[in-house]
Amino acid sequence: MNIKTIITLLLFPMSIQLFAQEVSMRTIFVNMPDTLLPYMSSGNKLDLIDFAESGMEAQVNDNLGDSVTLTRLTHDYLYLRLSPSSSVELKILPYHGNSFRDSLIICMVSSVGSDIKESSVQFYTTSWKSMKSLVPIKFEISNFMIEDHTVSDERLRILTDKLCPFMVSANLSPETTDLILKLSIPLLTEEDKGEIGSLFIPKTLKWDGNIFK
Repeated sequence: MNIKTIITLLLFPMSIQLFAQEVSMRTIFVNMPDTLLPYMSSGNKLDLIDFAESGMEAQVNDNLGDSVTLTRLTHDYLYLRLSPSSSVELKILPYHGNSFRDSLIICMVSSVGSDIKESSVQFYTTSWKSMKSLVPIKFEISNFMIEDHTVSDERLRILTDKLCPFMVSANLSPETTDLILKLSIPLLTEEDKGEIGSLFIPKTLKWDGNIFK
């Protein structure tokens, strides 16, 4: 190993650390493409951040006149309520890719619905290029079912049929790199809701640097 290679290996962790320090949720949010937030201007985003950092209520009207609220902002997490029935979460995650520029990435969770919510999870580089190569998160109803239960196969089939087509809501943890998935229970009887709530529980996925699992 020559001296040039040794110096490069020594400086690489420092370079990643400096790059991480330059990436902030403030910058990520302000540079968010209009295609992802079509009714919010850069001025709207800057106002929300300034209000939040000043300890004021972070609320503005978008280009349609609807109220948008920034409910939480940290150095690596953001929760934006676009309306009573829609929201966006952003989280900066460490990424074990081969490229220096991919040492950090963005996870975005978009949710719609009020009582019954459905979410989508997408990944982007810190310059907002879609990372379609990452393994998509598969929502399987069986993943939410507890292993030890006493419900008969027939009753289980009936309850499962009542959930179909099933929808899943997702939330990013502000404090960790976890992703919490939860079945959205449709309008059912209280008895059915009780049984389903005891059979199907939220699932927490851990980020390992490449995927949630």
